[in-house]
Amino acid sequence: MVIAFLHAGTKLDSFIGRSELSHGWMDGIHVSEGDPALTDDLVRVLGYIRKNGISLQLDTDGRNAHVLDRLLAEKLGDRW
Repeated sequence: MVIAFLHAGTKLDSFIGRSELSHGWMDGIHVSEGDPALTDDLVRVLGYIRKNGISLQLDTDGRNAHVLDRLLAEKLGDRW
């Protein structure tokens, strides 16, 4: 949440919430909740987190499928 806020203020709040996981994993990434127009910002934030060794668990209910497709194409999801 902190990295997302530093990058985009509160714009990504719908996409990224508090993570309940530890030991190298992050959850709280709600692909279906955010504004699809902010996909580039989301990709930058998750890319930074992923490059720093954190595995990402994505949450989706099927909405914003093209956002999920982009995250998976960029290898930004380890579990969903």
